[in-house]
Amino acid sequence: MREQVLVALLVIFPVKATHSVLTRGTTSLVKGSSCMRPPMETELRCNADLHRYYYGNKNHCHHFQWNGCMKQGVYEMRVDCVLKCNADKDPGICLLPPEKKCARKSSTVAFLDRYFYNYTSRACEAYRMCGVAGEEFTQNTFGRMTLCLMHCSGFPVNEETKRDAERRRTNYYAGF
Repeated sequence: MREQVLVALLVIFPVKATHSVLTRGTTSLVKGSSCMRPPMETELRCNADLHRYYYGNKNHCHHFQWNGCMKQGVYEMRVDCVLKCNADKDPGICLLPPEKKCARKSSTVAFLDRYFYNYTSRACEAYRMCGVAGEEFTQNTFGRMTLCLMHCSGFPVNEETKRDAERRRTNYYAGF
């Protein structure tokens, strides 16, 4: 009965949800369709090429190249997608150390000016990377400050996050 009244009220007085009020794994009328819409559909006259985020089917917000059309379900920053769609709040690669950081200048190694997210200072910082960059958004290294901020800023840093970061760093360095 209560659900029928809620549905009737939503039909009479539609509201735009700002975030999901239910826990993960549940279906909600409040969790808007902006979290369930595919990130791209064919539409004429769309030619932008922007980095954006969308909510996927596996409780994660994913990066994609957006063409500028179909604005619903597209988020400029990953943390906005996470908060709106009640997605996994794991900062992911943002907890890893920067990729291939150069200790000193070498004439045999190519340098790339890159950015990484420092979870301790909660800021994106410039650094010099040695060698060739890998695929963007797979490691804590970004070609532009803007991409670093869009992907990593806004996630809370608490004791659990710090423990997770140390665990990831240990596992990262154990692979060498």
